[in-house]
Amino acid sequence: MNSPTETLNTLRHHQLIGVMQPSHYQQTAIIAESALTGGLSALALAADSPDCLKLIRTLNNSPQAPVLGLTSIFEPQMIRRAAEAGAKFVMFSFTHPALIQTAHAAGILSIAGAFTPSEVVIANQAGADGVLLFPISGGGGSIHFRQIREALPQGLSSSILGVMGDITEHDLPTYHQEGAALIAFNLVPSTSINQQSPPPSSSFVIERVAAYKHALTSHLPNDRLLIRTHAGERTLDHDLLSHTAASEHLPLSVVIPGRSGTGVYLRSLLHELSAKEDAHFRVISQDGQSRVFRAHQFIHSAVIQFDHTALNNGPFRLFIADGDDRCDNLKHVRIIEEL
Repeated sequence: MNSPTETLNTLRHHQLIGVMQPSHYQQTAIIAESALTGGLSALALAADSPDCLKLIRTLNNSPQAPVLGLTSIFEPQMIRRAAEAGAKFVMFSFTHPALIQTAHAAGILSIAGAFTPSEVVIANQAGADGVLLFPISGGGGSIHFRQIREALPQGLSSSILGVMGDITEHDLPTYHQEGAALIAFNLVPSTSINQQSPPPSSSFVIERVAAYKHALTSHLPNDRLLIRTHAGERTLDHDLLSHTAASEHLPLSVVIPGRSGTGVYLRSLLHELSAKEDAHFRVISQDGQSRVFRAHQFIHSAVIQFDHTALNNGPFRLFIADGDDRCDNLKHVRIIEEL
């Protein structure tokens, strides 16, 4: 079982948490599975969703290896049951010292919700592992986030991990600029939830996740590539790639017969970032779409086209020799992340 610190580091790594709203239709499992298919790696299921604990057990065995938590919790017993089911964190929309302490006793991460500086102080005194500001959309958005952090001393302001609530993908770049490390957003907007609304389709959830993933990359110029592992990250451009060891360079015709241009293996960079051979890697393109690859295959076969003539310093193109489609070819790559 991961420690709370390890879980927090993993959530920071993924940056996004998809929140399942309380009393959310009857398609909880479909929505959760669609979010994972869309590339989301962390989910907070509502404690009053149908069979939420059973769903946690099921999803923990999925190939995406998601980080699963529970929200909308009001009883200590539910926290203990969530931990036994395999939940890695609990997330509250309020600050409740007894629930925070129960999470600690159960050995899982506790993230409190707060709106005022006083609530942030209380959450820290109770031992919360972090705080998300909530509700953020009705409280002034990024301005409120900045003002609350500025009102607190460094030790307390750094406990504010990010924000939670009805956050649009258009808000993400601003929150990141203000220092938000975690964005917990509603997988289905609150305004869409009522008794008359039809249940959200899988395509709706997948497209929504893609939009949020795309927003995470929007701050990167076209000629930048972010590589992130659990040990660290590095932002590359064409010039930096051109200065990698000569042994890593190769004509692209080696990967694809007849293909012109120059490429560079990523294996040395991934080893420098302590990439794990038994993990998986997700590749995210400029439009937010993503693909997942086995780490062993990816580490040893991934090639980035980087030559200035072919790309004019534009988006990167990724090739994987002997991939599932003989040679996988992904355009406009912006982020490569270890899962």
